[in-house]
Amino acid sequence: LGLVKALRYGALWANAPVIFIPVSLYLPPGWVQISYLSVLMGITMISGSVYLGCNTIGANRTVDSSQRATMNGISSVGTSVGRGLGPIVAGFLVAGCLSSTWIPQQVGGWLVYSILLAMGLVAYLTTLSIPETQD
Repeated sequence: LGLVKALRYGALWANAPVIFIPVSLYLPPGWVQISYLSVLMGITMISGSVYLGCNTIGANRTVDSSQRATMNGISSVGTSVGRGLGPIVAGFLVAGCLSSTWIPQQVGGWLVYSILLAMGLVAYLTTLSIPETQD
């Protein structure tokens, strides 16, 4: 498959299933709903791991072996900032969409996941600018 293709597929499949999460509201509660959400979560988590792994491997290939520790440290700082800001942004997004007086609640639920999907697709589109090389 190659590193760049795996990176692209990981970016796409880690984010695309997010739009199907609100569908679970229309499923019967219980095992059907839990199974549906478990499959979606499995797809997104496995694909996210592929994306992050390929991202790390690709970044390590761009620097000399003597600079890998520095690059991995900077990458870890960026990851930590993202993991810190992610819940804050998501919290404001959910609170704004679900408690708004001008957006109905069910529409707000779909809006939250649509915005998250759009943010994920931006990550996928950025992978399209990476040239494919022989692995």
